[in-house]
Amino acid sequence: MRNFVKIHPRDMAAVALSSLPAGSVLEVDGEKIILSSDIPQGHKFALRDISEGEKILKYGSPIGIATRAIKKGDWIHTHNMKTALDGIVSYSYEPADASFPEVNMPFPENDASFPEAGTRRTFQGYRRKDGRAGVRNEIWILPTVGCVNNVATAIERRSQQLCSRHLVKGTIDAIAAFPHPYGCSQMGQDQENTRKILADLIRHPNAGGVLVLGLGCENSNIEVLKTYLGEYDEERVRFLTAQETEDEIEDGLKLVEELAEYASRFEREPISCSELIVGMKCGGSDGLSGITANPTVGVFSDRLITRGGTTILTEVPEMFGAETLLMNRCESRELFQESFTGLGLSGTVTAVRNEQVKVALDIDGGRETGDYYYDWYPVTGNALYAMPETGARVEVCFGSRDEREGVGLDSFLGSSDQNSPYQHRRLYAANGNFAHLFDSSIEFADGGQYDLCLNDGSISLDHVRNLSISAGGAVQLKAAGITVNAPDELSFYYG
Repeated sequence: MRNFVKIHPRDMAAVALSSLPAGSVLEVDGEKIILSSDIPQGHKFALRDISEGEKILKYGSPIGIATRAIKKGDWIHTHNMKTALDGIVSYSYEPADASFPEVNMPFPENDASFPEAGTRRTFQGYRRKDGRAGVRNEIWILPTVGCVNNVATAIERRSQQLCSRHLVKGTIDAIAAFPHPYGCSQMGQDQENTRKILADLIRHPNAGGVLVLGLGCENSNIEVLKTYLGEYDEERVRFLTAQETEDEIEDGLKLVEELAEYASRFEREPISCSELIVGMKCGGSDGLSGITANPTVGVFSDRLITRGGTTILTEVPEMFGAETLLMNRCESRELFQESFTGLGLSGTVTAVRNEQVKVALDIDGGRETGDYYYDWYPVTGNALYAMPETGARVEVCFGSRDEREGVGLDSFLGSSDQNSPYQHRRLYAANGNFAHLFDSSIEFADGGQYDLCLNDGSISLDHVRNLSISAGGAVQLKAAGITVNAPDELSFYYG
């Protein structure tokens, strides 16, 4: 039984398929290798002597740098190898790596073992009225807010029996609720993201029928969500507001039954693989997944993309250091340019000069990676303009592949594990209160008590409690008409 594998002809290391004891004698490419220490399963051992500072190749590509001299047969791990991620990374389009010509795997259409790329391939899917294709035919119950999660799951449970004939016959694949904690007590981009995700779920072609379940008083209520949907199939999407019905569970069951009847009319049909979109997620990494599951998924991705389909690679941080292998497989230089345009990264201001900031980006371990400054462009323009101070947390947006062409766009306090969206800004006061600056309104630190709307034709300022306007000088109001509405009391004081 084979107990190790050398993945690529240029590799300097092989992988132990089982635990190998020190002193084991192995034959690799006709050479004998004596292991100097125990090699755990999934770990690497050196196939030749490696000098300190030399790049270590695995998969035919550099995976790190030797921090000390490594002898043939030595265990290679974090004690003698470090990441090559450091300093400024400059990307360039190199579809054929001149240094390692064998590294770039052939595209499937150039592989004799791969079926002809022009051959039509199909999958059995469901064609929706809007033209999109799904791989499942399910009924989804989507709460607009976490307050109705229990109602949604109760409808889900009782619907299983009510619609059992469709489930047994296979015309409906499943009835599923999607409980979540969002939809209320959110604001700004956080709330915007929730609304977009809910709207995308409602439109998703894997759902043959969707019941949108709202409470009625939430920020992201049904009427608000409808503005995000655009046109929709009224037979496929139904709405129910819990506060507008005597028994939301019974009414929900009736709507689900109607949706099941509608969805059961869809039948699987051959659909081109060019319409297939597959998301790929890490299921848990170990020492062997890189030589088993990952390559399998990669070959599948190659085959699907060759036929015009789409795969979505998630958990981007897991490919740091190997991103160039993917970027250099872009079909054209133009596509390569688009692969990282618009990236936003968080960091800390280390210096300020004129209208520019120097930033230590989190992705670089909080270290400065270049002696250059980013231009500071607050979206608010001259209004509410302010330069961040040294130590402030900011976001830098990169509009091109050149790291030096980034611009500072956002300012926020405290540490953050996620990049703050640059669609909105924050202004902070000395006491820690802040104001969110959105496209259409300004919301203040007390949780949105104030609402200042800046529209094309008007400016309005509302507050649920008292509103005070004071000035050391004069306050001037000038307008074609001024209306004061005070149902309880209107007082004027002089002096």
